Amino acid sequence: AAEVDGGQPLVEVGTHVMPDTVVGFIDMDIMQPQPRIEVHAGVRGTVIQALVGEGEFVSAGQPLFVIRLDAEGALVRP
Repeated sequence: AAEVDGGQPLVEVGTHVMPDTVVGFIDMDIMQPQPRIEVHAGVRGTVIQALVGEGEFVSAGQPLFVIRLDAEGALVRP
């Protein structure tokens, strides 16, 4: 899970998220300077599991968290 500068995670198990909640950052290693891209939850619900840890490499489309949707939570599509 991504951390803010103080070492505290942005979200952790039990955190309630909204579609616009920032759940992590992706640093693009292929470009200099490295752009930092915000990753948003995209759904309304509660984080029940983190699938990757701070600093782990991820692939495009790879799930980062398991989120239990609220009754009214729905996938937000751009």
